[in-house]
Amino acid sequence: MAVPLFWHQADNFGDALAPWLVRHLSGQDVEYVPLDKADGPIPHLVTGSIFKHSLKRGIVWGAGCAYENEFDPAQIAPPSDDLRIIATRGPLTMQRVKDAGHTPVTAGDPGLLLPRFYTPREQPTASVGIICSWVDYLDVHVAYGSAVPVLNASSPIEEVIDTIASWDVVVSSCLHGLVAAVAYGKPVVWVEFSDRMLGDGFKFRDFLALFDVDNPKPAVRPGVSGLTDEAQLFEVTQSDELYACCPFRNKDCSAGHT
Repeated sequence: MAVPLFWHQADNFGDALAPWLVRHLSGQDVEYVPLDKADGPIPHLVTGSIFKHSLKRGIVWGAGCAYENEFDPAQIAPPSDDLRIIATRGPLTMQRVKDAGHTPVTAGDPGLLLPRFYTPREQPTASVGIICSWVDYLDVHVAYGSAVPVLNASSPIEEVIDTIASWDVVVSSCLHGLVAAVAYGKPVVWVEFSDRMLGDGFKFRDFLALFDVDNPKPAVRPGVSGLTDEAQLFEVTQSDELYACCPFRNKDCSAGHT
């Protein structure tokens, strides 16, 4: 039986991570189910800034928002069989959900569970590397590529993880580049290369609030010599609770590495 799932079907690490994680957590295949399909199974929402699509229907486990004022808590339907909010990406979204009368178990991005399922393959190492969205990739590669490795976040999932794990410090303009780096114990720098990225920075602030970072700001197009000046190392303490409350987790087997 397939797990019903709604995700943004794009060639982007954070979005593509949703079906990958669901397969590893459930041991089952995944079925894409649009949220406007009222007579079908209720879909899960996992990684990605897709929370706004689930204000009336869905099973939310880890989804978040791209913009701070993306929804009014009054727009969220009350808890029911059609709408269950189990976990949000971060505590900022969680508070708004609580204001609407829901009681999520925890906050945390499911990407933090990556090390439970995947051991990175050895790659050439680097003291620092950059991962960025495809919208900035060409410009970033031109500006930094002669000095440091630059990775397109649209690369295959396991290639992204392998590469991130091979860098000592990860500089990222995409959220799930940061999430994966934090999951594998890497110091990170949130950076902004342009204004082309979707959102107003809320998804980063929401995620970083898990680690009590108050109102973080990105480094804006830092020079090569200053790429690691604002690097921070975060300790992941949310993964056990997030894993335990996963609604489609296969409880008959423990997480295994590939």
